[in-house]
Amino acid sequence: MDCTHLEAVREEVSKCVKCGLCLSVCPLYEEVPRELLFARGRNIVCEEILSGRSFQWQVLAERLSWCLGCNRCGRSCPAGLKAAEVTFALRAEAIRQKGLPLFKALLPHLITHRGSFGLLLSLVSLFQGFWIRNRPFLRHLPGFLKGLRLPPVRFPPLRYRVAERLVPRGKRILKVAFFLGCATEYVFQKAALNFLRFLLNRGVEVVLPRGQVCCGMPFYGWGDRKGFQLMVSKNLKAFSAVDFDYLLTLCPSCGQVLKGFYPDLMAGKTLDFTELVVGLLHKGEGLRGSLAGKRVTYHHPCHLAAQKGIEGQPEKIIKTMEGLEFLESPNGCCGMGGSFAMEHPELSQKMASKRLKELLKTGADVVLTTCPGCILQLSHTAKREGASLEVIHLAEVLL
Repeated sequence: MDCTHLEAVREEVSKCVKCGLCLSVCPLYEEVPRELLFARGRNIVCEEILSGRSFQWQVLAERLSWCLGCNRCGRSCPAGLKAAEVTFALRAEAIRQKGLPLFKALLPHLITHRGSFGLLLSLVSLFQGFWIRNRPFLRHLPGFLKGLRLPPVRFPPLRYRVAERLVPRGKRILKVAFFLGCATEYVFQKAALNFLRFLLNRGVEVVLPRGQVCCGMPFYGWGDRKGFQLMVSKNLKAFSAVDFDYLLTLCPSCGQVLKGFYPDLMAGKTLDFTELVVGLLHKGEGLRGSLAGKRVTYHHPCHLAAQKGIEGQPEKIIKTMEGLEFLESPNGCCGMGGSFAMEHPELSQKMASKRLKELLKTGADVVLTTCPGCILQLSHTAKREGASLEVIHLAEVLL
């Protein structure tokens, strides 16, 4: 059998020594202890396919959906096996063998038209309550409905609310490009606008190329390599036309794919925004922020922890904020994982409830995090369970 995508990870798979350490750190295996669904099991399946064994790709595709993309398995592997790459290769091969559902096949072309895509999201967000009320069958539609609700979507998109080039009034110390990302552009505009003001106040010039689109993480994640390459080509065209020192993002999922799967023109310059903020703060300096008098904890996004260069920067920033009480919380997964929450909503919500209880135990009034997906998941869960807990993007409270 021709298995183009699996041949590319043959050497990676051969590194697996079957020790099982990956299972001990997997947040999903803790909830569903079925080995074939997870890293060691996927390595074994990949080996068997490469050795000539046949599988039903439709069945295999469903099994491959049991992954959050957090790469805890890869980070813990003593052999250095890049487990996430094996999973993504298996998904890509499944798509190559069985094809894409119509909605997923059309989405790359829709999502590149940012104005039209934003208008569609706005309409769905506005009318979803009306249409879903008394229509429980809609909760079982494939795609982005499936029992979930879209948050309020801001229109127009952020790119049409700010200039393409923002210049500080004083001396310029850096020039950065800002990668908008879908959640930031359409939902978390306040966090982005506050962050842009923070940069300008610090002497940082910002460019926001109009031609940029989705980072492509959803497409790479579910195995649509053609859709992903469409995003890469459009983003490379947009960002190669401008000069910048660093490429910043407010979304860990965007950062993970930009750092890990893009050409060096973008990957080599990409920083999570917290990496730059820590560098801009003077030693001993405190941030005024807007949380004075609050008890605050921090939720660690899985996709941020998966990135190189992340060594506690968000917590360092929070601890410089004046007037708040910082409460440590244990690391834990909220169960969002992008499309995982759509494909496995019941388990996703179970994990979210578990994580919410951990955060509530800290006694915090506010949860800060840096991941739009985590904010949506935890906010929705807190509201559903009647918990008095506010979940906010860290970038939103820098000023």
